[in-house]
Amino acid sequence: MKKYLLMLSLVMSGIFAYAGWVKGTVTYHNGRSESGYIKHFTKGDQKTVQFKKSESGSRQKIKSKELREITFNLPDGDRIIKNLKIKSENLKGKSRVSKNSIWLGVLYRGDFDVVGIEVYDMGYTMNYLVNWPGEKTASTIFVTGKGTSFAVGKKAFLRKASRVVFKGRCDSMVEAIEKETFMPKKLEDVIEYYETHCGSNSRGE
Repeated sequence: MKKYLLMLSLVMSGIFAYAGWVKGTVTYHNGRSESGYIKHFTKGDQKTVQFKKSESGSRQKIKSKELREITFNLPDGDRIIKNLKIKSENLKGKSRVSKNSIWLGVLYRGDFDVVGIEVYDMGYTMNYLVNWPGEKTASTIFVTGKGTSFAVGKKAFLRKASRVVFKGRCDSMVEAIEKETFMPKKLEDVIEYYETHCGSNSRGE
């Protein structure tokens, strides 16, 4: 499994400009939330998060593994990051999960979240992963960039990964990809298909 290095790209880039404490909310795995101020951090594998309930309040350290997500309230809008493990799956149904969880920036939120991660492997690649509600893992669905270990074509990988990630959740998409009546070329194509045909607000067209 690749070593994931620069997590939180794109979404987190807007947070780096705010040094020190940022107003926001931490949400635990049990669903409990606390609003206050969070000490900004740049490491995807950050082990502890510093939090205080008010600007002048005492700081406390929270283990990252206890948290489900963090919402940062920034002047230009909220930014959300999630603490997840990376799940690798193949078409035969076999999977493996990373030992440790990491912080990932949320790029899309609907019936599922798309989270992003930047990986260095003889060149930078941006990996996009899908996380379903209630799950503590995220599965890779699309990759962009120039990492040399990315041996298969990006479009082909997207189609294969979509068949695994959406099996049992959007079977019409899986069937359409297998029959080649739906040939997604980019991640947005997959999201649009799901929202139109399988999403909670779709009409099953």
